[in-house]
Amino acid sequence: MKNTVFLHIDMDCFYAAVETRDKPTLKGTPVIVGGESGRSVVSACNYEARKFGIHSAMPSARAKRLCPQAVFLPVNMEKYIEVSDKVMDILGCFTDRIEQISVDEAFMDISDTEQLFGPPLTLGATIKKTILKELKLSSSVGIAPNKFLSKLASEYRKPDGLFQIHPESVLDFLACLPVGKLWGVGQQTEKALFKLGLHRVADIRRYPLSVLSDKLGETHARHLKALSLGQDDRSLETVRETLSMSRETTFEQDVTDREILRKALLHQTDSVTRRLRREGMFCKTVTLIYRNTDFTKHTRRTTLHRPTDSTSLIHEALETLFRKEDFLDKPVRLIGMGVSGLQQERPEEAQQELFATVEKQKKDTGKILDKVIEKFGKGTLKRASLLSSAVVSGIAQ
Repeated sequence: MKNTVFLHIDMDCFYAAVETRDKPTLKGTPVIVGGESGRSVVSACNYEARKFGIHSAMPSARAKRLCPQAVFLPVNMEKYIEVSDKVMDILGCFTDRIEQISVDEAFMDISDTEQLFGPPLTLGATIKKTILKELKLSSSVGIAPNKFLSKLASEYRKPDGLFQIHPESVLDFLACLPVGKLWGVGQQTEKALFKLGLHRVADIRRYPLSVLSDKLGETHARHLKALSLGQDDRSLETVRETLSMSRETTFEQDVTDREILRKALLHQTDSVTRRLRREGMFCKTVTLIYRNTDFTKHTRRTTLHRPTDSTSLIHEALETLFRKEDFLDKPVRLIGMGVSGLQQERPEEAQQELFATVEKQKKDTGKILDKVIEKFGKGTLKRASLLSSAVVSGIAQ
């Protein structure tokens, strides 16, 4: 049986790296992305800032005390999503087996790419060089037999890292890692493991499952046992384009500002509807997707009166769903949208609706925008709502 090979790519200090790239005078300077006053927090920072002990989610006031010379920049989510799109486009040149898990990282199944692009490490190096050449951004790549291990591998030599965990070296690699490196081990679980005298992954591997189950519950205990042995049977969660299209954004810092969420949804809708029109598809159903800080995923759907590929009509349906949500009064970690019920042709109705002309105008406007973007590139035209004073300027709590 052929071994599965996963690649995990993680962009280095993504938000801060994009800002530094676009402002070359900041090179070598501690850069913090996030609000500077009030109850603002650090959304991201570069490695120069991390040397002072600064990290994401830290109150900005504390970060300023630790590093008075740091440059604070507002969050520009629209720009980061645009750059993220370009990163994913590059990855798509090597395989269509991609699972994007946030704006700055993704998994790839590269089990069948060796004949085209060489051994896994060669492909990883090629991807890194391509991103650096085309986007002037650094990335870290990890390669391993499964998703869990490939993510560990990408973190192992950050920044600008490239590392592979071979199947025969999995147990040795994991043995001395701290238990906090295991997927699903947060602060509370880590404290519980420490109380049991379990500090390294090898400790969990040797510990009786029955005792661990008594302390953590059987499901969680079995999960940690499997990870301690390097076992992870998760497959890629890829979208089946023939049935649906979707876009999601995972924020580095949980978001409570509804305007930030709205702008992310608008950008996603633009992207999805451009693809709809490019592939000659019409959708019947629109879906709002979000995930709170408890990682529970919620979906809300609405069925359109008639199939459409209009950005305006799809966004109006999405906005209606959005207005009804209170997001369970919790910060949002992920926001996304999708369209489904796809068909190649929209059946023409015998009797035209009163507002059919308005819909046609909206559709024609979308096609014109598509042509401009195709000819001159993304960013040539922007919606006024994304250029107003309400444009994302930071994440505050």
